[in-house]
Amino acid sequence: MRRWFRIIVRLLILFTLLSIIIYVFMPSNLSVQESIDVKCPPRLVFLKLADPSYWISRSRFFYSKANRFRIDSTANGKPYIYRWNNKNGTAGFIQQKEAKRYESVIYQVSYTPKSEGELSFSISYQKSSTTIVANLDIDLPRSFVEKVKAYLWYIPIKRSLRNELQSLAMDCEMNAKPLSLSIKRGMIHDFKAFISKSYVPKKQSVTIIGELHRMYKSIPESTIVGRPFIQYVNSPYNDTLVLIKGVPTKSEATSRIPSYALSLFSRVETLSATFNFRETNIDDVYNLLVSRAKEMNMEADGYPLIFFSYRNNTATMQLPVSR
Repeated sequence: MRRWFRIIVRLLILFTLLSIIIYVFMPSNLSVQESIDVKCPPRLVFLKLADPSYWISRSRFFYSKANRFRIDSTANGKPYIYRWNNKNGTAGFIQQKEAKRYESVIYQVSYTPKSEGELSFSISYQKSSTTIVANLDIDLPRSFVEKVKAYLWYIPIKRSLRNELQSLAMDCEMNAKPLSLSIKRGMIHDFKAFISKSYVPKKQSVTIIGELHRMYKSIPESTIVGRPFIQYVNSPYNDTLVLIKGVPTKSEATSRIPSYALSLFSRVETLSATFNFRETNIDDVYNLLVSRAKEMNMEADGYPLIFFSYRNNTATMQLPVSR
């Protein structure tokens, strides 16, 4: 009996010393980093990461049973706060702070009371693979007990974050369609066109093609010298698209309405890909061209120009590039 008592006392002393070392010598914040490559377009990855309910539902630290998970909508003018309180002893919240389309997502998080920080996901795309880098930085509480408790959770949190990324990768890859397009180098020269400028919410981007078709049909066929097109004026990653719809026409026809004429390019080198615009997401094609430009030590030097052929439902995206 005394032997077991001595063992227990020694373990308690060892645990106490270890706790003191953690409290005194360890930094005041907890950092975890994990990364993974996903074989699918960044569009799918971003949609998953930017949806807190999806991300939360896959983590044992965010919630394990529906009745222990709730949305707090009291944050006026801010994204909802997602709170959890699990039977495994974890409690906290997650709230989105910032999201840049296809680039990054940042959350404010708390895994234990009085220990808040940030969970950020950086997204990059190259060679048909999307790389996710997850960083978790938490400022630890001053309380001795809480600080030691947070460090004891370090390994489970790191393992959980890795498992969540692997689960996300499997989900994205199962829902991704392989994008195999032939990419060519070319050149765009000056041309004139009838144009119309539009401001379109990202969710209504599908209507753009129909509007362009109606514009194309309204112009006398004898004056048309090229396929109808759209050109982004701001980044296609923004939630509101600013774009130009146009139809190339003969110079004499364009001069009749000068305010609708535009010279778009002057011998600009491009990378281009042809795709079925009814079956392929335009953003995925854009990411593919940008990625190929990086592989060739080139950079996107403007916003893409997309020509449409309504007879066979194909489009050709031309991305201006430079060295």
